Amino acid sequence: MLRQLYVFSLLIFIFASCNISKNSEEKNVKWDANLTVEENVANQVVAFQSDSLFPFLDDLAKTRSVIMLGESGHEDATTQEIKKDMVLYLAKKGGYSVAFEGYPFLTCYLLSNKEYSSLTKDWGIDAGPYKWTSLMYSGMRGYLNQNINVFGIDVYAGFYDIKAVYLMLDKYFKEYPVQIEWEKLERYYYLKFIAEPTKNSVPGLSISAQLELVDMINIISNYTLYIIDKEGKSIDLEAILQWVRIVNTNFSCNKIYETNIDISNNPTITTLPFRNRDSQMAENIIWLTDHFPKDRFTVWLANYHGVKDISQTIYPADSLMYSIHQCAAEGVYNKLRNKLYSLAFTSLNYKGKVVDPGAFELAIAKKTGDSPYAFVDFESLRFVDGFRDKEFEAAMIKKKKGRWLYMFDGVYYIRDQNVLN
Repeated sequence: MLRQLYVFSLLIFIFASCNISKNSEEKNVKWDANLTVEENVANQVVAFQSDSLFPFLDDLAKTRSVIMLGESGHEDATTQEIKKDMVLYLAKKGGYSVAFEGYPFLTCYLLSNKEYSSLTKDWGIDAGPYKWTSLMYSGMRGYLNQNINVFGIDVYAGFYDIKAVYLMLDKYFKEYPVQIEWEKLERYYYLKFIAEPTKNSVPGLSISAQLELVDMINIISNYTLYIIDKEGKSIDLEAILQWVRIVNTNFSCNKIYETNIDISNNPTITTLPFRNRDSQMAENIIWLTDHFPKDRFTVWLANYHGVKDISQTIYPADSLMYSIHQCAAEGVYNKLRNKLYSLAFTSLNYKGKVVDPGAFELAIAKKTGDSPYAFVDFESLRFVDGFRDKEFEAAMIKKKKGRWLYMFDGVYYIRDQNVLN
């Protein structure tokens, strides 16, 4: 009986592998005029009984240098567990490193650099007063301990960023002295970018102190350029310069939190800072692919940031807002084209939470029956007659209509989603 189950599972795996990531002619995709758009797309689904079957990743690992793994919401626990398994699967299958939304660029860069491992071995044990920082560093260590490099792509500051800058520049100080008050810089950096003053009753920085912080960052930038002029380029020095760009972007995003703006309901105020954030995340991903040309990357982020063209849908409260926005995947796709694959995640039911599924999620449920997991490859449908340019309703970035085949390359469906407390 066990052997029969094994053979049956193997046949499912082979069948799925033969039907995923092939072009539309090979799959013989046909449009059915008697069905809705959602039903036609759902007809191309491949269903799974297990959350550890990822045959579609096998073909992607052969051709893609960046694979984005989305999530409808950061509280989607089932999605996060499956994404962890996908990260490990791609690391084993194709040697992929992992890069995270929400993780700091420079701190992660140094943590993944074995040259500095003896100096960073205690990082994360004392990472400030916030629970999320300790959880983040614990997660990093989990991947690093499995020889998976971890990178950060966000604009958000890291608790160890200033220490990282000092460690990378330290070998130049004797020959090329520079005057920087490192303790003051670290304190100001923490208060401006990490402490979130209004949320935690921590005294914020005065305008004069912020200007002093900017001046110290500029000194680091100019000093790094000076070292490059004297000693030549190195990836460490390039990482510092990229971090300086990130700090400058962080000023616009950080202002939103300092003034306690309701992010979701103030699009007029938040649109530009978050466009800046996504553009910077795109630049950071491209920086990684440029500076680690032999590496490939799994990118962990929200569905929204993984949209390749957000203007293909409409934000209900402001019909032009998405034409102003630009998501991280847009910038990456503009550079990498088909070396990028962006995989959205979506769900039918949420345990302990009322969520209205889209017509697409309902169509998948109807097609797959009791199957708890499924995958649809949008790439193979995008230019097929009937499918091309069609709008349909889905809940991948909240329930709305859009040309989803152009927004993502594929979608992973979870029937029953657990939610983090």
